[in-house]
Amino acid sequence: MDRILHLIDNNDDGNSNINTINQCIRTKPVIVFVVAPWCGHCQRLEPTIETVEKKLMKEQELNNVHLIKVSDTNVSNINVKKPNSYPYIVFMDEGRNYDHNGDREPEDIMNFIRKNISKKHISKNNKNKNKNKNKKTFKIKKKKGKGKYKVDDYKGPGSDDPNWIEKVFGIQNGGRIKKKKRKSKKSKKSKKSKRR
Repeated sequence: MDRILHLIDNNDDGNSNINTINQCIRTKPVIVFVVAPWCGHCQRLEPTIETVEKKLMKEQELNNVHLIKVSDTNVSNINVKKPNSYPYIVFMDEGRNYDHNGDREPEDIMNFIRKNISKKHISKNNKNKNKNKNKKTFKIKKKKGKGKYKVDDYKGPGSDDPNWIEKVFGIQNGGRIKKKKRKSKKSKKSKKSKRR
C-alpha cells in the first residue's frame, strides 16, 4: 500500500482509490488534507503538503504514517467527517481523530503528527535513539600533564555536592580526589617570620 495517496478530482481511479484510502484510514495512522481547488488557503497549502510528504518519507520514526490528500468533492466517499472550512487537516490513529488548528508550516504539521501518533506505531529503532538522547552525560577535561583532571570547571548535575565526583565514579574513601588549596601570600609571610 502506498504511503502517499491522492484523491483530487472526479477523474481519478474512483472506487479502487476510495477503497484503498478507506482501508488505510481504518488500519494505519493517517494525516488527511481535505482541500478545495477554489480555496485560496488550500492553494497556498500545496507547497506545505509536498514538504510534509517528503519529510514523512525520510523520517524513520514516522515510517508507518500515511498521507492522504482529498478534494472537497470526494470527501463524502471516504471515512472522514465533512469539514466546516477548508483546508481541513486531521490526524487519525486507532479510531481517534485529532483536528489540526495550529500553524500550517511543515514543521508545525510534523510536530502535530509526532504529538498524536500512538506509541506502538513509532519505529523501534527510533525508540532506542530517543532513550539515549534523554540520558545526561558529561565530560571531565584532562589538564595538561599526566593524570590530572580539571574538575573545577564542571557545572553539570550534582556539581553542588562537594563529593559529587566520588559518587559519580564510585570512588571509595581511599581514592578520594582532593582539591589543592591555594595558600595566600599572607600565610607564606607569617610562616617565614615564625621561622626567624
